[in-house]
Amino acid sequence: MTRRVPGWYPDPRDPTASHRWWDGARWTEALLPQPAPLSQRPRLLGSPRTQRRLEPPRPA
Repeated sequence: MTRRVPGWYPDPRDPTASHRWWDGARWTEALLPQPAPLSQRPRLLGSPRTQRRLEPPRPA
């Protein structure tokens, strides 16, 4: 079986609604809303280097 790397993936419970954080061993409770369609997204200003990257949740 291929092991999945930690990251945001479509929620296995409802892949059309949100993304869930996979910590490399199990699904966490951290949810990320499904992104808006491209036509409804705001334009980002700045270069890719200056745009913030979404970080994984920190352990409690």
